[in-house]
Amino acid sequence: MGKLLLMPALLVVLMFGLLNADEWVSGYYRSNGTWVDGYWRTTSDNSLWNNYSTQGNVNPYTHEKGYESPYKVPSYDYALPELPSYNYTPPELPSYDYALPKLPSYNYTLPKLPSYDYALPKLPSYNYTPRTEWVSGYYRSNGTWVNGYWRTR
Repeated sequence: MGKLLLMPALLVVLMFGLLNADEWVSGYYRSNGTWVDGYWRTTSDNSLWNNYSTQGNVNPYTHEKGYESPYKVPSYDYALPELPSYNYTPPELPSYDYALPKLPSYNYTLPKLPSYDYALPKLPSYNYTPRTEWVSGYYRSNGTWVNGYWRTR
């Protein structure tokens, strides 16, 4: 019975170890000459959420709390290469003093055209009056009912 419980527990520990893969960074000298001791870090996976330095996480080796925001946008400080300067002077172009010839001026006036005053003829006015009217329903003298209708005048 004890062996049956030990096997799944060992399997869980092995799976956790594979999922939580850490890597050892060996000590090295910085470019300014200072020595950096070796340390453990999480395997690079382009995620800020599972790094030891991320807020909410704790480094299991040093027990330090994370301090980096997972929402931080990385800044890339690239220095542009120094470009050679080019002192370019365009060649001097010859100047052309060329004047357009004087053109003769033409003073031309249009002849007067006769004016035609056309008056539009008077159109007859049409006053539209309806030629029909509505007669509401009524009772005849004998007591019968007559429905409403349209009648012409």
